[in-house]
Amino acid sequence: MYITISPQKQGGHYPKSSADFVSYLEKENAEEALAHTEYFFNQDQEYNHSKFSASAFQDIIGQAQKNLGNLSPSDNQWPLKNNLWTNNYNINNIQTDISRLRKGDTVPNAIDYFKILKTYPNLKKKVFLVINFISKAELEDRLQKLRDAEEFAERNEVIQILWFVSSLVSSCYEVGAEIYILCKP
Repeated sequence: MYITISPQKQGGHYPKSSADFVSYLEKENAEEALAHTEYFFNQDQEYNHSKFSASAFQDIIGQAQKNLGNLSPSDNQWPLKNNLWTNNYNINNIQTDISRLRKGDTVPNAIDYFKILKTYPNLKKKVFLVINFISKAELEDRLQKLRDAEEFAERNEVIQILWFVSSLVSSCYEVGAEIYILCKP
């Protein structure tokens, strides 16, 4: 089990642990209007100004845990996936031209391929969370203060964030997934 918390950019470059993922997203969305891609990655603007919001972090962790089941859908979920994946993305109730099917020719073929992938013993499942309101350096600082039993203003929030991350790591371990958290430097 791996957990990596990486700042989104360091010196103008993405860290190795997230560079492939970011490159993929940039390539896949190159044709999209900038406003659409910015909105997609910053849907929760109210989180942008909070540093250690445990409730904001809980929302994101909760969504990630809820979606872990999508890494290994059961047989009765495939018809629902087929219906969903045949439609384009809908962002903020605006229908886009962004196909949910990113590779392959048809949704049924993609589902068949997904079913085959699930049988591979060395399959690596990766979960990426992009969090735009927590700084890695500040979180490391607060965790060190917590370890050293120092008092600081965000103590309760940092303890909650630590528990949320611990819970997510456990959930990812149960489904055999690696977790990567991308955040501010």
